[in-house]
Amino acid sequence: MTTNAPAIYVELTVAGDKVTSKMFDLVAEALYNCEGVIDPDLEADFAAKTLTFHMGFAGPIEPDQALGKVLGIARTALHAAGLGTPGWENVRIENADSKERQLIDC
Repeated sequence: MTTNAPAIYVELTVAGDKVTSKMFDLVAEALYNCEGVIDPDLEADFAAKTLTFHMGFAGPIEPDQALGKVLGIARTALHAAGLGTPGWENVRIENADSKERQLIDC
């Protein structure tokens, strides 16, 4: 079934001391194996110790549903790489236009 509903694209940045090229490869492989994601991508800033997940979802989907999916998929990918995600139950979601952003530890 084809839908004309717009897709939603979400970016999520996480930070942690364990952001290395080896870990990046494991997380990227897990991310690319996730189903239901449009054009998943992962980028790393090894100096800043951050990973940024990019992914989209076909509509119709509400923004809060897309954010929930992104958090779940990112968490799954991080766990597949052997990383924990303590404190993720306290994640604060902000508008992308917000100047203040909280990075999530991985």
